[in-house]
Parts: sequence; structure tokens; C-alpha cells
Amino acid sequence: MTDDTDLLADLIREVSRALRRRTVAIVEPYGLTAHQYRAMRMIAQGTPTDHKVVTPLRLSDIAERLRIVARSATDVIDDLEAKGFVQRAPHPTDRRSTVVLLTARGRDVLDEVEEHRAVDARQFFARLDAAERRQLVHLLHRLEP
Repeated sequence: MTDDTDLLADLIREVSRALRRRTVAIVEPYGLTAHQYRAMRMIAQGTPTDHKVVTPLRLSDIAERLRIVARSATDVIDDLEAKGFVQRAPHPTDRRSTVVLLTARGRDVLDEVEEHRAVDARQFFARLDAAERRQLVHLLHRLEP
């Protein structure tokens, strides 16, 4: 029996790259980069809505979750703010801090992008039948760090 770990690693990298390229193609028409899109998704989780109360994210939270330095996170947020997708606001409990919130326009754009990504993901994974998709989910969960 041969060791196929190198092949597995290469295949996972290739599939990951293909999914990333597809995401980039979806977000580019909205003037977004992949980093900006990922940041918007995180910010949305920390943006209160009528039916949920959450703790908004600080720039440092965003940098940590994106695994980038704070200065790079600032650049990402500056660009999103210039496009009208996010806004900075005072932290609700810490006067020294600023949080980042999705604007209504940002929510609309994110909702559209998410809808396009969902359709794209269904098309991409349609090559697998339902049982194969469940098995893939199971196996990938086992590999999660």
C-alpha cells in the first residue's frame, strides 16, 4: 500500500483554490476582494438586528479572526467604509474602543453575494450525490484543527 497523503494534500489544496477563485469571481463585480468579503461576513455576525443582540467586533477582533495584522485590518475596513458597506461606531460599553458595523447597504450586498455563493456551491458540489456530500462533510470535520 502506498502513502497517499501527498496526493490528498494536493487535491484538497486544488479544490480549495478552485473554490476561492469562484468566490473571487462572485465578489469582484461588487467591488470586493476576498478579504473584504470575509471581513463583511464576520462583521455581519457582530451587527445587531431587530431580532438579535450581539457584541459588535472591534478592529482587533476582525484582524485576529482574519489572521492578519491590525494595520491590514484597518486598510480592509477603511476600504469597506469608503464603499459604504460598513461604519465605525463607539463601543457600547468601552468608551476607548470603536466597533465596526455593517450598514444597510452592506447588508444588502452581503445578502446578494451569499445568495450567489450558495447557488455556486450547489453547482460545484452537484458532481457528488447526497451521500457523498454527507461523507465529505464528515471526513472534513474529522480533519478540522
